[in-house]
Amino acid sequence: MTKHHDPSQTAAAGEESHVVAFLRRNPGFFDEHSDLLEELKLTHGAGRAVSLIERQVGVLRDKNHLLRKQLSDLIAVARENDKLHANLHGLTLHLMQARTMSEVVTALQNYLLEQFPGELSSMVLLTPPIPPETLELPSASNIQLLSGHDPELAHFAVLFENNRPICGRMKSAQLNLLFGKAADTVLSAALIPLRIDSSETAAPAGIIAVGSRDTQRFHASMGTVFVHYMGQLVSRAMQRCLSSW
Repeated sequence: MTKHHDPSQTAAAGEESHVVAFLRRNPGFFDEHSDLLEELKLTHGAGRAVSLIERQVGVLRDKNHLLRKQLSDLIAVARENDKLHANLHGLTLHLMQARTMSEVVTALQNYLLEQFPGELSSMVLLTPPIPPETLELPSASNIQLLSGHDPELAHFAVLFENNRPICGRMKSAQLNLLFGKAADTVLSAALIPLRIDSSETAAPAGIIAVGSRDTQRFHASMGTVFVHYMGQLVSRAMQRCLSSW
C-alpha cells in the first residue's frame, strides 16, 4: 500500500528546526521574555508536567549532586595519596639510614606492615647478585634466598623483563613459591621486582610480594606508581649496601 506524505508533518519539522536554530543563536532570548518560561511545559520523569524553570532546577540539582559525588571521590583519592606519600617518605628516610642489607630488609618489612595491614607479604632475594653472608635473617622470616639460576624463576620472566610491578591474579606456581603454605588463600597479589644495576652487574635481585584474600584488592588496571617507587628505593638501598660491603 502506498503511503501518502503529510505536508503538515514536513512543515512542522521545518518550523521546529527553525525554532531550535533561533534559540541556539539567541541564548538570551528568555531573559527578555521571562514570562514564557512559566508557560512552557515539559514532562517530568514522574509523568507530570512542569515548567521549564522547574525542569532546569531539577537538571541543575542532579548535576550538582553528581559534581559533589565526583569532588568527594577526588578528595578521598587525594587523602589516600597523601597517606601513601607520607609512608613512602618514611621508608625513604629509613632506607637512607640503613647500612646493611639486613637493615634494608627490616625497613621494608616495617613499611609493608604499615602500608598493607592484614595482607600477606613475602620477599625473595636472589644469590647472586646478593651474597647470602650479607644477610642475617630470623628463622621465622617471610624472606627466602633463592639461586638466581633457579628454574622456578622462569615463572617470573615477564616481571623481570619489564622491570615493572604486576598486579592481579597470579599463577599457582608463582603463589606457591612466594607464599608457600598460604598460597591457596591469596586471591590477588602485587609483585614488585628488585634489580641491582652497577658497573659489575645488571640483574634481577629479587621480588617483593603482597598478597590479599580479596580478589579485588590488587587488579590489573590499578595504578602501580607507588609500589614501583618502593621497588626502586629498595633496589638502590640494596645496591648501596652491596657496594660498601
